[in-house]
Amino acid sequence: MRHDFLNSVFLLILAGLGGAGHETASADTGHCPITDYGAIPNDQQPDTGSIQAAIDACKGTGGSVIVPAGVWDTGGIELGSDMEFHLRAGAELRLIPDISLYPKIEHDGPRSDGPRKYYAAIYAPGVSNLIIQGPGRINGSGPAFWDDNFYDLGISRPTLPRPEPTVELADCSNVHVRGVQFENLPSFALKFNRCDDVSAVDVRIENDRRSPNTDGIQITDTQNAFITRANIRTGDDAIVIKSYRRIVDNLVVSDSYVESDDGAIKFGTQVYKGIQNTTFSNIVINESRYGISLFQYDGGHFRNNRFDNIIIKTGGRWGRHYPIYVDVDRRTTDSDYGQIDGLVFSNISIDTPGASLIAGHPKAPIRNLTLQNINVMTPDTVFDLAESGDKPTGNRDIRRDSASKNYASVPAHFVLGNAKHVAVKDIVIDDRDESQSRSALALIGLEGVALYDITVDTSATPILQENVQRIRYSRVHNLATEN
Repeated sequence: MRHDFLNSVFLLILAGLGGAGHETASADTGHCPITDYGAIPNDQQPDTGSIQAAIDACKGTGGSVIVPAGVWDTGGIELGSDMEFHLRAGAELRLIPDISLYPKIEHDGPRSDGPRKYYAAIYAPGVSNLIIQGPGRINGSGPAFWDDNFYDLGISRPTLPRPEPTVELADCSNVHVRGVQFENLPSFALKFNRCDDVSAVDVRIENDRRSPNTDGIQITDTQNAFITRANIRTGDDAIVIKSYRRIVDNLVVSDSYVESDDGAIKFGTQVYKGIQNTTFSNIVINESRYGISLFQYDGGHFRNNRFDNIIIKTGGRWGRHYPIYVDVDRRTTDSDYGQIDGLVFSNISIDTPGASLIAGHPKAPIRNLTLQNINVMTPDTVFDLAESGDKPTGNRDIRRDSASKNYASVPAHFVLGNAKHVAVKDIVIDDRDESQSRSALALIGLEGVALYDITVDTSATPILQENVQRIRYSRVHNLATEN
């Protein structure tokens, strides 16, 4: 059933959407150029009313709103169903930095804990059969929405209201974003919120690495989603998945390039339901604090999630990097522990001065964990893991349960903690910093472990063990001692 879904989505992308450079609407549909409704390019005057009039005329008809080449200044606009919103080559939709021009959106909070109020620049509630088409771009006028001299203030987030997100597709179905370029955003770029059968193809997102809350693509409570050929370079998480009231199911991300000053691929931190049946493949992650990070803090589940054929090079301004980070914990002593089951990392190349940490909790161990064909290379100087301090939380507002387990300072390239049914095979580690030699693996609180073909060159003990039950070894090599 899952393969049928993937095949149908792939065929839809190829047949229904076409290539990223295609710019003409179907001959069977009408055009609604925004210039026919009074919009004037490059005059630094608001075009919001004209753009919205073109949308209102076109929605429900199967036609295309045409945004031609030029700079078009706008406040908040709302898209509709059965239409295409087409930013043609050379078109720049530029957000006007006046929050009064963006209607306030209000709906129930994530856990029925009161209404949430926010602004979105381009909003599409309850829509179906919508295409947002490039190759034009959206310029978010980012710093103009923030406090004056924001980067010099030393604060984590702006105190002023701003559009969050730039584009939100809410309660939608059969909606596709392709070929659009996002730049200089005031907050995160694109959000699929409670949607079904959606895609983002050939999307480019580029922000200053210091920019606050500029997530690339957010997937929330959404099922049957497809992201491919994304190019994301941003200051916050690049691709982030959250689950509040509905399980995120059948997500495919492939053939993409991502850079993030925080998490390149991130699950959580808010997962009250679950994230399951996802595949991430053929992805290059560069200069990111976290390559792949899964934060399970809110009682949901991560089930059957695979990461395959991925290149990870960590980097950024933070003092500790995690090419792979997985953690099961809880926010308070009254919270429930979440579950992780069926997690696979395969065919992964890692270049990092940091180390990976994959840990469940003694009361909620990870089940069915696989690491296969992983190559790790370190620079000549690596981080001193003994001084790493506490493990990260993924959100500065989280204050963990006092019973949290912290393995961040264990001196190993991979720390695997509190898991059952673990397979580790075909691991090669090039440990270059002799002054900070690490073990290849640290196994803590594991049950049912199989290790095959582990190769490391280190003066440290190759494999550390603590409270491990039922373990099998085959072909564990330490080149430092064998030579």
